[in-house]
Amino acid sequence: MIELKKQLLDNPEHIRELLEEYDFHNIKINSNEIRCGVEEDTNSTSVRIRLEKSLKASDFGRDYHGDIFSLIMTLKDVGLGEIIKTTKDILGISFFEFNKKERIFGGFYDSIKKRKTSELKTLDNSILDNFKNKYNALFTKDGISLETQKKYQIGIDFDSYRISVPWFNFSGELVGIEGRYMGDYKEDEVSKWFPIIAFPKSMCLYGVSFNYNHLYEAKRIYIGESSKFSMQLDTMGIQTGVSLGGNAIHREQIKQLSWLNPEEIVFCFDEGLSEELVNRQIEKTKLMTKYTNIKVGIIRDPENKFLPKGSKCSPTDLGKERFLELEESYLEWR
Repeated sequence: MIELKKQLLDNPEHIRELLEEYDFHNIKINSNEIRCGVEEDTNSTSVRIRLEKSLKASDFGRDYHGDIFSLIMTLKDVGLGEIIKTTKDILGISFFEFNKKERIFGGFYDSIKKRKTSELKTLDNSILDNFKNKYNALFTKDGISLETQKKYQIGIDFDSYRISVPWFNFSGELVGIEGRYMGDYKEDEVSKWFPIIAFPKSMCLYGVSFNYNHLYEAKRIYIGESSKFSMQLDTMGIQTGVSLGGNAIHREQIKQLSWLNPEEIVFCFDEGLSEELVNRQIEKTKLMTKYTNIKVGIIRDPENKFLPKGSKCSPTDLGKERFLELEESYLEWR
């Protein structure tokens, strides 16, 4: 995403092409900004895109602020993956790596071994045609509405008897599919979650591609373990939840959180996780974000007032009212 913005900034005419592709009008490129209108007959200067590295964008008519990608998502109701693909087509590139010479946050990330893009292979979205539009009552009982299931492209893989949950990378490209067993996994002695198409979850943050326009420069991002955490929050109307796919946060995931540039990030680990493991994840995150102004917090229930002891419940499992009560009572800043 950073490299795409850099290449767009190197030639603002490419930004014009991107805006024209999504039917923005009266586009005018100035020395430090681009102005345009959302529709042909609306205010021709209501949208401003600043020609600086983050390509911050605002629609003053609707009081929306984000970056160029989140702006297009919000105003034109387009998915992030489609916007990224269109941008790559305009730039004439089929793939890209993050610029190894770019010094992010004072060069701190220069010391981190860069992973090649090839390590996270992308898949054709047509794979999802085998699963999509087959919603299920199991997720509904877990507090995930049919609307959210449709948004997150949930389906069913009848071959493995699992709910299919597709994962997308930071750029909105399909990278894998995990499956949630629909039967009694304990009685049948099978894994509750098992990959339908395996991929390294440590390189992804679940939920970003669906809610990038809400996550970018958000006031607060919530971080949970399972993919259903992000979906449960979305059903509650809270569109700033991401999931790790486990109980540990990895360097690539922390980097992606930093790129979103939130004011605060709040961990929401499942009940019963050891204090030692929790502290290790928080310290790792604080170390890698120390050159930012991001506050790091955690929602805990040390007395098991809300989350029953031994339940391994997520803070979102008990519904919106209880989640907000838990946040109000037990949010700690570290």
